[in-house]
Amino acid sequence: MSKEELKNKILKEYENGNIVLATMEGLSVAKIDDFIKQSTTGILYDLNRLPEVVLSFLDDPKWVNDYAVAMVISKLKARISELEKMEISKDIMDFINRFHSTLPLGKYELPRVTIQQFAAWVKTQEL
Repeated sequence: MSKEELKNKILKEYENGNIVLATMEGLSVAKIDDFIKQSTTGILYDLNRLPEVVLSFLDDPKWVNDYAVAMVISKLKARISELEKMEISKDIMDFINRFHSTLPLGKYELPRVTIQQFAAWVKTQEL
């Protein structure tokens, strides 16, 4: 496959929601939405950008950017995880507020609990 054909394949696959990876067995195509659901280590492994791999190519000047890419991916995945936890906490607070608004005023005293305690309790309930 020529460089131009490879470029066209990569661009066409991206238009279809895929990425093209170079593997030991040759080119591999993966749905980008599924690919990014992997753990940070899985993503970096599949992209051949684990820090220990990148640091083994110090003679190649592009190792600096490859290492930066690995660190950025790691940080972005951690931030996504934080935001997802925040969204879950928001959903729990919305649930508490809806539940509390259905109670007759003054009849019930809700215990003071942390969101984490409440989330643990909700998991034990059949809702």
